[in-house]
Amino acid sequence: MNKKKLLSSLFSHLGLLPLLRLYDSRAPSLKILAYHRVMDIDVDKYLFDQHLVDASVEDFDRQMKFLSSNYNVLPLSEAIDAFENAGNREIVSLTFDDGFDDLYHNVFPILKKYNIRPTIFITTGLIGTSDTLWSERLVYALKSNIGRTLSAAPDGADKTIEIQLCNVETIIEDFLRFLKRIPDDKRQQRLLDLFEELGIEREQSYPDSKMMTWDMVEEMSDWGVEFGSHSVTHSVLANLDVESMKAELFQSKDAIEKRIGRCEVLAYPVGGVGAFNQDVMDAAKEAGFKVACSYLSGVVSSIDQGIYELKRLHVDSTVTLSWFKGLLTCPRYFAANYMDD
Repeated sequence: MNKKKLLSSLFSHLGLLPLLRLYDSRAPSLKILAYHRVMDIDVDKYLFDQHLVDASVEDFDRQMKFLSSNYNVLPLSEAIDAFENAGNREIVSLTFDDGFDDLYHNVFPILKKYNIRPTIFITTGLIGTSDTLWSERLVYALKSNIGRTLSAAPDGADKTIEIQLCNVETIIEDFLRFLKRIPDDKRQQRLLDLFEELGIEREQSYPDSKMMTWDMVEEMSDWGVEFGSHSVTHSVLANLDVESMKAELFQSKDAIEKRIGRCEVLAYPVGGVGAFNQDVMDAAKEAGFKVACSYLSGVVSSIDQGIYELKRLHVDSTVTLSWFKGLLTCPRYFAANYMDD
């Protein structure tokens, strides 16, 4: 069992989490939770990225019940203001990346049930289309071609690789790791070559990996959900030339503002080390974003530093309710890959 899961279960069983919460209160922090998708899947039959599914519907409901009963949950822009003015450690912001339609069908009813207003970062070029993230298309291409043999390694090296059930996840990881760190034009070309080899049509629809429509965005916004930018195409911003990188930021912000009138927050696609740099952060400020989130693990302990590289706490499908409680109570001990300021 995961050590953090085991420890949180033990602390919860012994009733020690409140003591950790008291300890944590000595250093106020804003905790920003990060999710992608919430849905029920059969992992063995699911042809998309199972690692983007961060909770089942039932588990998410339990998490939100605990969250609403113990914390003041605010959209990110409001949470930043509240934390800056009061330094209140009880403030939590709930965020979602990408903009898949399960956020409307599965998440939105639960949010309304517990009166929780989150922030959703959307990939504007995909909203209302039949297309999906390039990473999802990659995973689908590989998982739907078990038994096929690839003529080249992820980096294009001359090496045959047979796609099998026992190795497909490793192949996917190798492709994603390589594609996320190369210039964007080379990433696009490598994907085109792979899709052509596997017979994947560019205009293919992906019903199990659909994005929200603008009507969904507008309905959720009217209720109180905050929407922010996650770029136009979900390209790794640090891998783009400056002009293209700025276009991703300015155009996505403009698209959201034209639909709902406001877009003040940003989350960098991928968001880990190397996914954004000082040029990207400067461009985010130039575009008019109030704050920007990374996908680095941690909490916000001060607004004075890192306003364009806010850390978040990752929730995934392995997180039990006791672990979730521990994650919020004392992130330093229960968050994966936690990074201090």
